[in-house]
Amino acid sequence: MATENAALGAAVRAASIAAVTPVPFIATPASAASDAAVVTQRPPSEAGERAVMAQRMKSDWCGFGTAERRRFLQAAANASGALDPDPFLTLSDSVGTELLAEASNEAVQRWIGVLMQRGDPRSQALADYLSIGDEARTRLQRRAHNSADPMVTVLALLRPCAVGACVNVEASQWSRLEPANLQAWLALEKEPTGSSHNQQGYVLERAASEARYSRSYLQEFQALLHSLPQTEAPGLQAQAEAELDIGIVAAWPIRSSRPLQDTCRGSLTETGVVERCATVADMLWQQVDLMDRGLAIALARAVLSVRPGLRAQWEVRAREYEAVSQWTQGALARVLRRLIPGDEVLASRCDVLPELRRMQREAAARSDWERARLEMREADVNEAALSALWRQRAGRSVLEAQSRR
Repeated sequence: MATENAALGAAVRAASIAAVTPVPFIATPASAASDAAVVTQRPPSEAGERAVMAQRMKSDWCGFGTAERRRFLQAAANASGALDPDPFLTLSDSVGTELLAEASNEAVQRWIGVLMQRGDPRSQALADYLSIGDEARTRLQRRAHNSADPMVTVLALLRPCAVGACVNVEASQWSRLEPANLQAWLALEKEPTGSSHNQQGYVLERAASEARYSRSYLQEFQALLHSLPQTEAPGLQAQAEAELDIGIVAAWPIRSSRPLQDTCRGSLTETGVVERCATVADMLWQQVDLMDRGLAIALARAVLSVRPGLRAQWEVRAREYEAVSQWTQGALARVLRRLIPGDEVLASRCDVLPELRRMQREAAARSDWERARLEMREADVNEAALSALWRQRAGRSVLEAQSRR
């Protein structure tokens, strides 16, 4: 799913003439200072001019608003030089950027209100997750302490309080609530003692004996986010919501698997490690996520270095993984073709919003692996040829370690 989200994010920027619009930033670290707003004081005359411009742009965002924003961006690009301020700082001071930020904030507050009214544990936890400030973080930690829902714990782990501000939930709570989830065990490696050799060995042993699936809750997070009311009519609010969606999802952390890979590569001579790594690799291959299957391949690569007899079993899987990986490398181009059919020139992002919304819903409904396999079947591609192309470009099989030069 990470591949598809990245492609969507890149495509919506590339598809627009105003391609350097920053994605609204949500979800930041635990400090009161980071939550504070910075207000720029302007002379009355300038403030009045900006207010008039803002009203004109807001009332006709897809027409005058986009044209003015494009003019501003072009002027900023032309003026950039050794003595000129950073063009991205200049951009952040533009009327169009302020309007998008205001629309994004309005959307977040509206979504938070809807989530709180729903009243179920996940909705309330997501409301706190989207909120800014120590009070929201404290509420979220309290909810996690009192909830048996692993997703609430995951959200709390992603929004800890500043040191001393509240009692943060421990990562170990996730594995107590959901021992069958590999990601719950891997979360232990993010704790202060998680990098120790003994702790890594413990995580591998628990993962091999307990884990039956791998779930980060990103897909459930997206589904809940997309259940919120959206503005369908193209315009400022719809664009802000679409970019906000991309920004919120992109802020979800990439799962860390390095300690697990290091254990399986560096401790193969220890009793039981090979068997445990092979067990986890087999389980991961049954998942429907490209990252999980990639981790399965990485673990298998380590196992095969001492158990070459398993090569035939993993060769079939390797060929499939290579074909899908090769296919996903063209994800951005395919997304752009859907957003910009033929040789059309877009006047604004408003033109791509309806299709973008459909693609965001599709990305939440299926994993990146499922999506790629569906596209490959519909395109009737030659998987053997894709695998061969991957190997030709990489100069190796995925089951072989990359050469160090």
